Amino acid sequence: MTVHRILLATLLVLGVGTIPTQAELLTNGNFEDPNNYLANWSDSSPSANPSLHGGIVAGSTQAVYMPVGSGVSAITAYPNSAESAGSPWAVDLYFAAALDGSSSNRSFYTWIAHTGNSGRILLRVSGDGSLKIYDNAVGTTGWNDSNPVFAAGTVTASFDADGNNSFLDAGDTLNVYHLLVETDYTSDVAEERSFSVSLGKVGDSLQNVSGLRRWQNATPGADAGFNLIGLANGSSSTAYVVDDVSVSAVPEPSTLSLLLLGLAVGMIEPCRRWRARS
Repeated sequence: MTVHRILLATLLVLGVGTIPTQAELLTNGNFEDPNNYLANWSDSSPSANPSLHGGIVAGSTQAVYMPVGSGVSAITAYPNSAESAGSPWAVDLYFAAALDGSSSNRSFYTWIAHTGNSGRILLRVSGDGSLKIYDNAVGTTGWNDSNPVFAAGTVTASFDADGNNSFLDAGDTLNVYHLLVETDYTSDVAEERSFSVSLGKVGDSLQNVSGLRRWQNATPGADAGFNLIGLANGSSSTAYVVDDVSVSAVPEPSTLSLLLLGLAVGMIEPCRRWRARS
């Protein structure tokens, strides 16, 4: 057996081929805690009135139903450490939304806050099935209705036929969408920081829009980390369901390369000694 084969075999035994590329930052983001589906989530206002909903993605048994609320109402979750690792990081979730057809109304509504300042990504699905992101930090102020990130009709409505706060009963309509937000705030140059949004109906491919620079309050600082995610319904006109929320720190390729290199270098000398004895 050659030194290279020994090295390769050893790295596989050590699990290098399955080194996780992401570190999960949320506890109970999937709402699967058997004792409290909202464990690690805070209800910021009694008017939010979330309720338990059956899972809407494969393998899930529990999700959260967000009815039409009032005032400033939301549920929020912080990372499972005092402050998350810096960029890049990603927010991954699934949702189903009732829609009323109006481009000025909203259903699914989330904000994703950064560390370091008050900047955040504020994202909504409007009643016409478009996806919009609020901006008052860089350019156009407001929801930029004339230029949504995804056009009207991208999201198809779910329907609660019997009005029992569920999209899972006979006669109901369930359309589940996968949403992925990926940040790239690594640059020291503010104009080079951006994020991407991917969206698609479960079972279809994701559509991606990259290079987005739309934030509420402030542009994120260099290497800004994840600080908070909120699911709001205070200004929503229709209800929605969210499932399987994941926030993950994503190591840069250079970080993984250094890890692999360190393991490889550490194995070279033992392999040389083995060959010398053989």
